[in-house]
Amino acid sequence: MQPFLDTGFLLTILTHRAGAETAWALLKECERPVIISSLQLFFIRHGLGKTLLDPKESSELHELSVRAIKLLNWLIQQEIIHSPEIDYQEVVSVAETWANRLRTPLPSLLILWSACAAVSGARIFLSFDPRTRSLTEAAGLKVLPKGCSHISPGFQRPVAADFSQR
Repeated sequence: MQPFLDTGFLLTILTHRAGAETAWALLKECERPVIISSLQLFFIRHGLGKTLLDPKESSELHELSVRAIKLLNWLIQQEIIHSPEIDYQEVVSVAETWANRLRTPLPSLLILWSACAAVSGARIFLSFDPRTRSLTEAAGLKVLPKGCSHISPGFQRPVAADFSQR
């Protein structure tokens, strides 16, 4: 089964932030192509492109965005990552069900990314974010990297019910 990329995991690779070496190593070990939803790719491309259009942003941030967009395009062209067709009606239905079961609220997009992973048929979820890791693990997916020492200490793990039944 192909793994599914969390948005932050891919952004870590694209922007070379803390955890990028671990993310690259894991990505190289995974069955390819690794899956990411078209919705996530839109958010990433739009965010990076918006940075380029903002004259108030620093030249360093512009350069980082350009490099990230080029790397993203290369990953897609080399078929390292792929965006399969996903039934977004089912994604929203799953996400709404999960949101209603959560004991700790999560941002809507984080719930959507985990629901995309579940609906895509992936069995592995690549993420550093404890919020999506916890939710996706509760849905029955294997979450990598194990131990995840690169998790930002500012995040708190949500309290999730068993979401293995969509």
